[in-house]
Amino acid sequence: MSPMAMANIVSGYLFLYIFRPYEFWSALGSFHLERIYMIILVLCALVYNRKRFTMTAAHMWLLFFFLVLIFSSALSTHSQVAFESTWKYSKSLIFYVVLVSTIHEPRQIRRIALAFLGTMLLYVGKSANEYFFHGRYMYRMGIARMYGIDSTNGDPNSFAASICYSLPFVWAFAGRQRLAFRWQRLALLGYALLAPIAILFTGSRSGLVTGLLFLVMISLKAKRKFAMVLLAVIVVIGGWQFTPHKHRLRFLSIIDPSVAPAAESAESSAEGRIKGLLHGIDLFTSHPLFGVGPNNTTFTLNGFQAHNLYGQILGELGGLGAFAYFAFVTCTWLTLRRNTRKLRALQTYNTASGTSPPDFDMLSRLCKASSMALIMLLFNGNFGHNMFRFNWLFSSFFAVSIAQLLVYAKAPLRRHIINEEQKRFPSTVASLGMSIHQF
Repeated sequence: MSPMAMANIVSGYLFLYIFRPYEFWSALGSFHLERIYMIILVLCALVYNRKRFTMTAAHMWLLFFFLVLIFSSALSTHSQVAFESTWKYSKSLIFYVVLVSTIHEPRQIRRIALAFLGTMLLYVGKSANEYFFHGRYMYRMGIARMYGIDSTNGDPNSFAASICYSLPFVWAFAGRQRLAFRWQRLALLGYALLAPIAILFTGSRSGLVTGLLFLVMISLKAKRKFAMVLLAVIVVIGGWQFTPHKHRLRFLSIIDPSVAPAAESAESSAEGRIKGLLHGIDLFTSHPLFGVGPNNTTFTLNGFQAHNLYGQILGELGGLGAFAYFAFVTCTWLTLRRNTRKLRALQTYNTASGTSPPDFDMLSRLCKASSMALIMLLFNGNFGHNMFRFNWLFSSFFAVSIAQLLVYAKAPLRRHIINEEQKRFPSTVASLGMSIHQF
């Protein structure tokens, strides 16, 4: 099986995992498409002759977190509910293991990133079509809110968060030179226009502030910061003008809860995030090691989720779970930063030598996009229970796969620099030699 064939098979499951057509078209539910495709995917991964798996520091912490998850589920009062959450998360882990084991080449990594954006375009496009042309909405907090077509992450706040987490990857492919075909550039532009519109019509305040955080981050990364800030301001003002009046009041309630269409509900919703955090801390003090079990805060909060990542993980998984989880996130972040530094050194060599090694610029932007996604996940965690989101693992996939690519590429690159370019660029080779030896 060729590497690109494997990447296409993985992309197919990514579509099922995000779009979830069997949750919108109920007739497909009886066919168990996701389960059958997962079996096919695992079998293909087993026979794939180029697979490899490296037990990195991030993977060790992820394994430890999963073990804590199992122990916490076994010790919880409502173990059936806890094990159900653990089983769902284990399916995400299986997909993640397949990803990092089979996707290693630059063109494979690029294909997965494009498949993710293509799936998000279809997912958000179908949801927007249902909202604008078929009157499918969720009336909550005094407004008609757009929501996703699936039941897993279709809640307006979760739907808006999904869109926000995809925006850094839109930024990664922005630019004419990064997409070879015109239809790809048009599709990317279409999604870049559709995404903020969808966020606004979800009425999600957490989605709005997370989207604004993204604009701040790309403005800071831009070479022409003033032009980028000006463009961001124009986008915000333009989007605000086309936002319905009730939705505007919903967003203004971030500052003044009394102006919201359902003011009392809006204020209690905001307070619920703080209560979720405080409740999680209370549960942690009484169950410091393993917490009360995954998804068991619904029983201690009268049927409600914590709506706060930090309260959720402290209360449900205790100190061990929280430490393992954030150690995994930290390792992922550090790997992404390390990858970016190495790729920058290789880009410098590429410019100096005039050679054309793999697309280090694209890989570097994917690392930066994954770093931004992690920041947005941590930020949005203040307003939602996103502990089991696959986006954490998706960022780790880019970190680990690109790191392994650099490890396997370092030897020929080092020989090429020393043997072919030493006479032409002695100063460049001397400065880059240390960087490459430190890979």
